[in-house]
Amino acid sequence: MLTFNFLIKNIIDFLTISILLRAWIEWTLKKFKHPFANFIIKITQFPINLFKKFIPIFNSIYKISFLISFGLMIIKFLILSYIQNTSPVISLPTILILSLVSLIKILNYLIFWIFSMFILMNFFNQKESLFKQFISQLSNKIINLFKILLPKIKSNNYYSLFIILILYLINYLGIDLFGNVWFML
Repeated sequence: MLTFNFLIKNIIDFLTISILLRAWIEWTLKKFKHPFANFIIKITQFPINLFKKFIPIFNSIYKISFLISFGLMIIKFLILSYIQNTSPVISLPTILILSLVSLIKILNYLIFWIFSMFILMNFFNQKESLFKQFISQLSNKIINLFKILLPKIKSNNYYSLFIILILYLINYLGIDLFGNVWFML
């Protein structure tokens, strides 16, 4: 059962992260010339087109990616709670709230790893590469939002460290508020 639990959790998390990353790529990049961006767009094209086909009201990639990710989190929470037998009867509002919290946690992980790669690539790799340019473009959009709020700093690495500290704070807040459920999500 632990193997099945591990597989279900990681497969759904990978799909959710890739769909959220697709929305982030569409938000930041105008031209998708990077091979990794093309890979993410190709693997998420099928669920997004399927969603557009069945529910044509939503034509914005941001709404579609949020709804697909939220649906995946609901499915993940239901399957994991059934496998672990945590509680046989769960109300609908509880499922929706915990799925939204799980989506926030996945978004936290995505932002954390993008900014961690950004910091490491700026620190260790002094040469410009396609992947470094891709990660920089993804992270600069959020860094520009923080530049408005914080005083001027010469290096974007300090803004990135500040963002990572905020993500750690959110993670520990989730641990304090939800306890063991946070680790299941």
